[in-house]
Amino acid sequence: MEFTKIQVTKAGTLNVTYKNGDGDIIQYAGANIVHKDLKEAMNALIPHLAIITEQREAYGRSLSDVQSDRITDEGQDSVFKRFTCDTVSLANAEREVSISGVRILLKTGIVNLSTPKIDLESDEDYDYGDDADHRWERSRD
Repeated sequence: MEFTKIQVTKAGTLNVTYKNGDGDIIQYAGANIVHKDLKEAMNALIPHLAIITEQREAYGRSLSDVQSDRITDEGQDSVFKRFTCDTVSLANAEREVSISGVRILLKTGIVNLSTPKIDLESDEDYDYGDDADHRWERSRD
């Protein structure tokens, strides 16, 4: 089974697109609330979303600095307060990944964010691709 898209909906359910062993593309829309482990795995991708889309909260900071932000931080610049990650799209046998999510604006409204495809095996596209790949692999176990 080769996943091509994993999306947590606004209702907290799961939409998945994958290829089965015969190469057929299957789209599945779940009716049950996703498990908290999947939510945590998606939240672990928030720093990557902020860095790749060059958001001000991540500007000039390393991945570990952005990951150290917590939702309980006093400042408004915590990525975990201002961002959500809801979709992971995979291509080329799960070697290329694109992350999508939302940035919550200070006043009112949201901005939809989506990264370009990042090759997880190339350091040219993204310096922290190994970390993103490691987090993705660990969340699948």
